[in-house]
Amino acid sequence: MIATQGTSKELDLASKTAILLFFQTVGGAFLIAAAQTSFLHTMLKEMREMAPQVSQSQLVQTGATEIRQVFDENVIPFVIRTYMEGLKVAFALVIAATGVAFTVSLGTRWSRLKMNN
Repeated sequence: MIATQGTSKELDLASKTAILLFFQTVGGAFLIAAAQTSFLHTMLKEMREMAPQVSQSQLVQTGATEIRQVFDENVIPFVIRTYMEGLKVAFALVIAATGVAFTVSLGTRWSRLKMNN
């Protein structure tokens, strides 16, 4: 935000700030949706392979803090393992997006911000 405002002409300031805020908001919304979808997809796929007797709807509706109260003791290790696999995929997606953002940032113009005294 500071770099955008510091390197913009006064005439372009409003539109550049609006574009920046738009992409920050929409990008965050898409990334959260993609991470949540990949988490759920991976978790459900792994659970079908490890313990097919576990209800998928119950798995989705149960929060991480309620696992030990909702599921039987014999399937709790499988549930925890599937949560961890889902988290790995979601974190990998976020790390990849961060890498893309960093790579794109290397292409920006370097300039000194003007200081008014």
